[in-house]
Amino acid sequence: MSVFQNAIIKFYKKVKNPFLLVNALNNKKIRQNLLAYFFIIL
Repeated sequence: MSVFQNAIIKFYKKVKNPFLLVNALNNKKIRQNLLAYFFIIL
């Protein structure tokens, strides 16, 4: 499993809201922010 997949799973467990996760992944700006957020965590 890739580091990105692990980050997605961690984020999903925090959010516990599939709709919010899907919206985040569908929104380019939010997706870029999530990537930045994951890199800060890692």
